[in-house]
Amino acid sequence: MGRARPWTIGVAFWIVVASAATTIVNLAILLLTFIWAAFSDPTEARTFMSYGHLQILPANFSLGVTIGGNALVLIIAGVLMLLAFRLRQGSNRARILLTIVGASQLVEFIWTPRFDALLLVPLAAAVFLILVWLSSSTHFIQQSKAERSTPKPKQITH
Repeated sequence: MGRARPWTIGVAFWIVVASAATTIVNLAILLLTFIWAAFSDPTEARTFMSYGHLQILPANFSLGVTIGGNALVLIIAGVLMLLAFRLRQGSNRARILLTIVGASQLVEFIWTPRFDALLLVPLAAAVFLILVWLSSSTHFIQQSKAERSTPKPKQITH
């Protein structure tokens, strides 16, 4: 692979990796908080799982939904990491899928604007979207595609 990876792809890669890693850390903190609440005061854990003081769902069902939801978040974070590595290799499919994820973050912000620490999410998404669609990134991805479609010479073995 003789092509040089542009800095735009490198920065976009690290934006996705940081986003996925932050999601995993936030999930771990949330789970540790719930575990701590469950062991310190069981009623507090039930309140934590029942959206304030309203017990909407049975505790077992709520716990199952929480565990399933957290597993889904981990899977999504893993897929994002995989796509980030594929983007770094020059995959246009990864760029398109990550563009959809980034655009959805921007649409969510436009739909429900927040001006707190969560403002970093749409800002990172906007920077990512700009970087992966700059001409240097597009040229890199086109070169990668051309390299993959070029047949490799066969090795002669004796």
